[in-house]
Amino acid sequence: MPGLSAGAGAGLDPGLNSRTIPADNREVMNLTWVIGLLAVWVLLRFGLRPFLALVFAKSIGAQALARVPATVQLTRTGDGAWSNADAARRMWEPLLTAGFADAGTYTVNEMPGVVMRLLASSTDSILAIAYEHPRAGHWLELVTRYADGRRCSATSLVTAPMTAPEFVTTLRVGNAPPLRLLETMRRQRPEGTMLPVTTADVTRMFEEGYAESMKWHREHGVGRRDVVKVAMRRAA
Repeated sequence: MPGLSAGAGAGLDPGLNSRTIPADNREVMNLTWVIGLLAVWVLLRFGLRPFLALVFAKSIGAQALARVPATVQLTRTGDGAWSNADAARRMWEPLLTAGFADAGTYTVNEMPGVVMRLLASSTDSILAIAYEHPRAGHWLELVTRYADGRRCSATSLVTAPMTAPEFVTTLRVGNAPPLRLLETMRRQRPEGTMLPVTTADVTRMFEEGYAESMKWHREHGVGRRDVVKVAMRRAA
């Protein structure tokens, strides 16, 4: 039958035998199959939004980064800025008993609805940030900066919106009480020359740290895994 040998007999042609296909080509073929199967699984399991995120991850990530400010500026404000002051207080007040100094409440000019309480521990070289976000809720972050440019972050946020930059070590203890998170930070953060922290430094440290992270994300882009993870969370 016309055309039969071209398809059915292809596997018999030594020139098309898989043993003669260069290894690099086989790896590309295998990767293509894996991506294809993953796309089908995401579509069947989670629906259209995560599927589109998987297929168009690069462009979606670029669009998302374009909407995020490259730098931020903090403004000192009063406690009336909190939507839930009691929930915020439960995050930062226990740190006062652990030697932290209160640096006050701030809003982020470029992010309406985001409120933060900043505290400093000169003894532990830790900047503490108690966040309130309109969608993500409340969480606590403890940050140590090192003389060589590295950072360590201990956070009670359950899921990160994006993968941290390469120079950041993340210690994630979801929904951890403040003092437990502090103990984790003290025990597990990397060794190194830690930069001092005072209440006079906290706004500058936060603004510089944010700008450094955003610069890294803009240079490296948002990974496919991060885009799909956000889409799956929204589709749930």
